[in-house]
Amino acid sequence: MATDPTEIKPKVADSAEKKASEVTDTTVKPAVATDSKDSKDSKDSEGATAAVKKEVKDETGATADKPEANEDDKTPEVEKTNKYKLEPEQFDKLVAFKENAVPEVLDETEYDELFGYQVDPKGKFYDEEIADRLLIKILKSTAWDAVTAKETLTKVLKWRKEFKPLSAAFKEEHDAKYDSSVLITVNPEGDANLRVVTWNFYGKVSDPSVYFADPESFLRWRVGLMERAMQLLDFTSDDNDYMVQIHDYDNVSLFRMDPKAKTASTSVIAVFKDYYPELLSKKWFVNVPFLMAWLYTMFKSFVPEVTRKKFAMLRAGTELSEYISGGSKAFPISYGGLYDGPVEDLKYEVKKDQMTKYTKFILQKEEEDKKLADELD
Repeated sequence: MATDPTEIKPKVADSAEKKASEVTDTTVKPAVATDSKDSKDSKDSEGATAAVKKEVKDETGATADKPEANEDDKTPEVEKTNKYKLEPEQFDKLVAFKENAVPEVLDETEYDELFGYQVDPKGKFYDEEIADRLLIKILKSTAWDAVTAKETLTKVLKWRKEFKPLSAAFKEEHDAKYDSSVLITVNPEGDANLRVVTWNFYGKVSDPSVYFADPESFLRWRVGLMERAMQLLDFTSDDNDYMVQIHDYDNVSLFRMDPKAKTASTSVIAVFKDYYPELLSKKWFVNVPFLMAWLYTMFKSFVPEVTRKKFAMLRAGTELSEYISGGSKAFPISYGGLYDGPVEDLKYEVKKDQMTKYTKFILQKEEEDKKLADELD
């Protein structure tokens, strides 16, 4: 039976959808004629006022008519830097990236949806903090190289526009045969960025030639599952803006891999690598055959340090207990946890009401566009 954990993603207020405060126009009164004495006094007063304005402007750069913005109404840059846990130099790169690269990318791709959120500041569904944190992921994935980050963002948005991963997640019907190999579990009380987990059990595939007969169909299903899992992340939280992947190699042969299975696996790996940057906190391989573990030990010195920190090659599933605190009830005993039952019992079904607002909007727009295209045909 499926678990029903508490909502792991707090509702984020969509600031772009908040109603603006009602503004009342100020009525400007026309000038009234005065006698000569009043006129003289008025001129003297105006002269004094002008002198004061000039003095204020010279001292502060502001004018009496247009004072500087109240500091209480501003969010100091240092506060945002700290909230995002960035170095000052990194924050400057983020600001420059937003101001220079992002508008050009949006113009080129004519698409502004990234992982279910809007990254166009002019959009109705735009949330600055979420957009900033997604752009930070793009920058981090390129070691803060702005040129490469721009190329990456362009590539990701073009792919999302063409592939329509949100449709693969929530609109399309997929073959039920795929359900046996991958599932999602959640642990609301789990360690930071270990709360959303996708499990892969390719050893449970009885006939790979049938299971992977249509690599494109498999890819769309697997991408759809990834997109549903991402709806459970909270990109405003440092504790739940990454997920975990667990690959169980039990009953998988490294020497008898079906050619179609190899093609499908290769395409999934390439898609995740190219179009889902900085979304995995850990990638654990369990029940790994001796040869595979030995080869990784031999060659891990050639693997980038950032990747090495995320990877773990474990000969037995129970060794996961070293990586989850307190023997979590969200993991079965066979995987180092406390749950006395099969992992399938912990399967979590992502509901449509857990979709982001912009995800719902994109799906509705795609449906309307398709209906219009069908009518024109």
